[in-house]
Order: sequence, then structure tokens, then C-alpha cells
Amino acid sequence: MEIDPLSLFDQIVQALVELFAEYNITKSNLLSLGISTHRNSFLLWDRVTGNPYSNIICWNDKRSKKTAEDLNRSLFIRSIKTVVRAINTIWSPGRLQLLKDFKFKPIHKISKEKLKNSLFGTLETWIVWKLTRGKFHITDLSSVSTTSMYDISTNTWNYDLLLYFGIPFSILPRIVKTHGQILAVVNSKYFGFELNITALIADQQAASVGCRCIESGDTKLTLGSGTFIDITTGPVFNASLKHNCYPVVGWADKKKFCYIYEGNSSDTGVKILTFLKTEGLDINQPEILSKLIDDLPTNSEEYNFL
Repeated sequence: MEIDPLSLFDQIVQALVELFAEYNITKSNLLSLGISTHRNSFLLWDRVTGNPYSNIICWNDKRSKKTAEDLNRSLFIRSIKTVVRAINTIWSPGRLQLLKDFKFKPIHKISKEKLKNSLFGTLETWIVWKLTRGKFHITDLSSVSTTSMYDISTNTWNYDLLLYFGIPFSILPRIVKTHGQILAVVNSKYFGFELNITALIADQQAASVGCRCIESGDTKLTLGSGTFIDITTGPVFNASLKHNCYPVVGWADKKKFCYIYEGNSSDTGVKILTFLKTEGLDINQPEILSKLIDDLPTNSEEYNFL
């Protein structure tokens, strides 16, 4: 799946303009802006012109599956799995290689020299860069920690993997804390006044905060396009990679880090829709699944999967 980055940004600005107008929001009654986006969708763009080199490659794009599987079998990845997570099809480095493997136009035409003049960013990075007219090229810890481009044991970029993939450090955004300070300033061009951005947080971590999963052991489950279970572990991260789970930064400010232990299934929603279509059921009424579950026979000796 891909998204037109310029169209997406225009829609975001238009939505905010309409919201501000409807509720009479002005500089005098607006304190700051916080941004939460889904994770690991990314693109490259020209740092001078701002022109994207590709559509946004979405987080659940599976075209890098073989690249990820090959990497997981490699001696290099096996040797560093103790400090970083296994490569997954939804994580950024393999899909950055994917841009070349599948010859995304005009990505595959970018020379090494031109690549150095490019910028890399996930969704929040692109939005902030555009809102600030190129003054702020940043990502927050909650977002970047869900990519294998980040080393959670050192809380910085995973330079070994970046070198392995040949990714120039110069194209990467600056990593900032989730909140607690002014992270960027929206240019007055968009809303008629400057606006401070004081929080950036990834969607799953934002959901944990919204569900008040603040203390160690607090857990939330998100059911959507994918299924994500997140267990708050507080100031210490769980380094285990068992059962395809992994540690990420939940949120961070100047004083502390809060970590989360996460597991996911990236295509739950797709599987449900596929099941409904296969069975000839109305895909516009997913609540029919509840009835199917209720109608299943109760038998302790049998298991039913839906």
C-alpha cells in the first residue's frame, strides 16, 4: 500500500484549517499542537526542493518479506539479535532496500551523491518537516524505536545496521523526546500564526497513554488493521525477543523513559475481511463475526479458530 505524500499533507492542513474555523480557534486560545501518527510508513524526499522521490510506503507493505527473511537467516543479524530486534517485514531498513529491489520510480535512479542530498522520514517526520517549511527534520523516540534502525540499548541510531544497508547518516532525522519541550514550530503560512509542536507520539504508544497504561504491568490491546498488545514495563525494557515480541520506547521526556513490551499481528483486519468474502458474508457488517462465535459448539475437546 502507498500514499501520495503531498496529497496527504494537503488534507491534513485543510482539516486543521476547517477545524480552527469551526471552533473559532486562534493563537490566543491555542496553546500548542501534538501529533500522533501510525508507525513505520516512510518516504525519501529532496532536502532542497521538498519534492518526494516516492509515495509513502506504508507500514504493512509486505513486498520486503523475502528481504526480511533472508536477513533474519544471515550471520550478521543473528550476531546482533541480543541488542536489537529481529528484522520484520514492516520495519524500515529492509524496505529502504526494497525501494531499489523493486525499482520504485524514480527512487532507483537516485545516485549515491543524490541520496546524500535526500531526507528520510516516517510519517510524523514528513508532516513536521512540511509544517515547518523544512526547518525541523525530527522523529520522536516512540516512533523511531519501532524500527530496527534504532538501538534501544543505547537509545540512538543502530549504526551497525545503517552501515550494513548503506544508509547515509546525513539523511536521518534528529531524534527528540516525546514531550516536555517545544519540539518544532509550525510556519505561520498555514494558519496565520506560528504554533508550537510540543508532543510527537506513535499511535500504539498514544493508545497506551490514552488507556492510562502508565504503571509497570498495565496492558492494552488494540484491534484494527493490525492487532497490537502493549505491556508497560516502566523505566526498564524487556530485551527478550521470544514469541515475536520486542521492546519499544513508550514515551520519554527530559527526566525519564517509559518502555513498552509489544507483540503484534500486522494483518488482522485483512484476514477478517478475507474470511467474510470467502464465506460470502457482508463485509460491511463485521459484527456478524460475533454471531458466528456465539453459534460455535461448546466442546472442551475441540478448538475453534476464528
